Amino acid sequence: MNSETVAPEPKQSKALPSVPVVLQDIRTQPVTLTSKNGSKSLIIKLDEVVQSGIDIRLNLWASQPGLQFCLATADKAIPCKISEVSRPDVTASFGSKSDIVASGYTVTAELTKLIKKDVYLTFSLEGTLYVYKLPLRKSFADSWNIADLGQEASNKSKAHIDLCGAIPGKVGALAGWSIAKPGIKLWLVDTKGNKKDLSICLRYHRNDVAKLFRNEFSTQIYAGFVTDWPYPQEPGDQIAVVEEDAGQFTMATINPWTVVADDPVSYAEFSFKLATPAQDFDARLNSWEGDVVNSLIFEKNLEDQRNDQPASIWRYGDLAHENVKTSLIIPLYGRWDFVEHQLSAFAKDPVFKKEAEIVYVIDDPALINAFVNEAESLFKLYQVPFSIVWGHRNRGFSGANNLGVKHSLGNTLILLNSDVFPRHTGWVESLTQILDSNPDYGMIGPKLLFPDGSIQHCGMQFIFSESWNVWLNKHPLAGLDPILDQAVGLTEKPAITGACVAIKRSTYEKIEGLDEGYLIGDFEDSDLCLKVHTEGLKVGYMPSVTLTHLERQSFTLLGDVSYRTLVVRFNAWRHTKKWGKQIEQIMNKFKSE
Repeated sequence: MNSETVAPEPKQSKALPSVPVVLQDIRTQPVTLTSKNGSKSLIIKLDEVVQSGIDIRLNLWASQPGLQFCLATADKAIPCKISEVSRPDVTASFGSKSDIVASGYTVTAELTKLIKKDVYLTFSLEGTLYVYKLPLRKSFADSWNIADLGQEASNKSKAHIDLCGAIPGKVGALAGWSIAKPGIKLWLVDTKGNKKDLSICLRYHRNDVAKLFRNEFSTQIYAGFVTDWPYPQEPGDQIAVVEEDAGQFTMATINPWTVVADDPVSYAEFSFKLATPAQDFDARLNSWEGDVVNSLIFEKNLEDQRNDQPASIWRYGDLAHENVKTSLIIPLYGRWDFVEHQLSAFAKDPVFKKEAEIVYVIDDPALINAFVNEAESLFKLYQVPFSIVWGHRNRGFSGANNLGVKHSLGNTLILLNSDVFPRHTGWVESLTQILDSNPDYGMIGPKLLFPDGSIQHCGMQFIFSESWNVWLNKHPLAGLDPILDQAVGLTEKPAITGACVAIKRSTYEKIEGLDEGYLIGDFEDSDLCLKVHTEGLKVGYMPSVTLTHLERQSFTLLGDVSYRTLVVRFNAWRHTKKWGKQIEQIMNKFKSE
């Protein structure tokens, strides 16, 4: 048996008679009903009540075929369809001695809007009308289930979600615009019923929206919005803007979430694209973005440490371990072609064949094959011993240096960029000896010049950016003639660049090396300087030791300028949160001298 009927429309003005029999519970267990004269009995059970969006579906069974079910409110019938099928499973449950043959019923009502009144299931038995009040959601505010709402055009509000993305099971972010007339409230609501008042999101002026709707909505100066979404989402979930008007709810717009990979760089690449005026990005970082990126970096570092594999190491040439005094740690990312230029320069300096080891740390899997395949030829050509370390993942500037230090031997460490080249021999011994002779200094850096001979680095200082609300690293005299650098001999500085810096292994290990909590790269060098300051040690600059620095040859590979700028802003924000008070004290000290 399988049939479908449409419940008839009632003829009376009211759908329910004045004295129906009200059933209390037909869901928990089957209920037996008996007609007034006792001639008939009926067993009935409601198995399931399903609200799919605004539609209703009931699944039930009864011990009698051909029952006519209806849905109605107290004053109006609700059009519905009834399907009847046999239920041999229920029939079998009564036992072989029973003559009951159960029928299954599906009652379906496809509605145009959510019904806010009580809805009853009705049926008759021997002239008696039975009614059962269905346990339905009657208001969107009861559940905040966006499936209950149809998307409707409104003349009281407009909204659009430009971009929304989430790391599944973790966190998301979105941006768009919204405008509304007085008295209208707009909500962000997700598939799971989580909600946020749009008025408390970070708002900013959208001139395009203001112009488009100026006649309809007068002046709207804060139409743009950007916000985090701290509620875990899954692929397929959606986010909507919902209008609330005197308790009535309509959906203005709805978007599926874009899936964002679960790592800090992928999240930043997505999230930093969410439009925000430059002057408001700091507010974004302070409100949520900074903590989100920090936590993702922390989680990734923790996971990487758990899954770390022993490093792969290739050695070319050999230095007696007991002879190694100084170790050069040189990370490689994006390109390795500068290696030959460095080895060519190092070959002129006998220190590299006696007591200075070179450790190249590959921080980019794309470089492994090409570099390792050429490494032996480079050694045979220049006769400069070196080793290659590969840690089986990208670690960033800090992580690559920390790994290189772990696999080095010298009591003195020189952290060196791959695009830095010596202008004279003896520079390694000079930095090592100066550090040995000045125990009150924790780290020392040389003078760095641009290829045209102008100053690139002669020490760093910190300046406070009022527009970004952070401390930034500044290179005084950058781009100017070296003759303007008046430093003579070892000179104390607030900070020095990490492009070339000498530091004792004991100091490096005591302060736990470079901080791996920055995004991609930036501020790790000044962070290291500030760690040295906290140990009561000075940071020094030695102008007589000079090298050439091409500067930021790998950082330019990281994407468009606007994204790189926001990476810098995040790192500056983190650096300031961590060191702001100490930086202020250090700069006050240098100003007073």
